[in-house]
Amino acid sequence: MKTLEYTFVSNQDQMGNMNFKQVRREGDVAMYERSWPNGDFHSYEVFIVQSVKAGAKLPNGASVKETYERYPTKNAFGKTAYAIVAKVNADERFEELKEDVKYKKENPGTRRGRKSKATAEVIVPSGSFTMFDLTEKNFKNGWTKPRLYLKLQELIKDGTVKCIGDQPNVRRRGKPAKVYVKLKH
Repeated sequence: MKTLEYTFVSNQDQMGNMNFKQVRREGDVAMYERSWPNGDFHSYEVFIVQSVKAGAKLPNGASVKETYERYPTKNAFGKTAYAIVAKVNADERFEELKEDVKYKKENPGTRRGRKSKATAEVIVPSGSFTMFDLTEKNFKNGWTKPRLYLKLQELIKDGTVKCIGDQPNVRRRGKPAKVYVKLKH
């Protein structure tokens, strides 16, 4: 596998040629110092190294002959790559990315982000009800309107709830509200 070069000159973002020098690398996380051709400091770039596998298709229809590591593209910045001016902040981001890589290796197939909430069962009002009534009844249990709508569609599909018609809007503006009723099983 061809690894990233230790130092190189490149026009990565159409700002002209810049000098890149590897400052730190641990596993799949790297930090490069970016400087102007005259040697003036520009920034640090901290990123998760991406590999392009042999056999991957290229835009011109050809395929990659040998697996190689590539410098992040502009689309990666803000997600897996960061341009940072202060060395202290760059070191902090480096450590965060190391933790991300470690987490992904230990938990393959999982994504970081908000943890899903364990929510209570949906409380279906007795008698006829609208989506507004359903939301009012379940809001305190952690249900949001979009998730409740999807759950309502499931209940209709299962035959637990049935749509019985429309209710005109009180203000006589907008769409009429659908009226539902819970079926007895």
